[in-house]
Amino acid sequence: MNSFIYCPNCQTKLVTKHERLIDCKKCDFVYYLSPAMTNGAIIENNKGEILLVKRKINPKKGFWDTPGGFVEYHETLEQSIIRKKPICIFLKILITPPYVLFILEK
Repeated sequence: MNSFIYCPNCQTKLVTKHERLIDCKKCDFVYYLSPAMTNGAIIENNKGEILLVKRKINPKKGFWDTPGGFVEYHETLEQSIIRKKPICIFLKILITPPYVLFILEK
């Protein structure tokens, strides 16, 4: 349960409170209270160019990023990458090892 009344970053009173998310409209601070597994793909074409997408939502809305998103329950990392719309519509994907798992902590 989200018991935050004020943003931990800028101390502004939170107007929109979500049960699992702190999303401050003033400073764009975003914090998920129940983290979930996500993925990201580095996709290179035969010219050595890397595919990037522009983020549609916060955090970092409007920034360039690698394609990816949340991994659904009972879904493998491979299945979740293939499920992503920009990737599965335009590309034939070959997923090969090595797989890399990063645990990021603030």
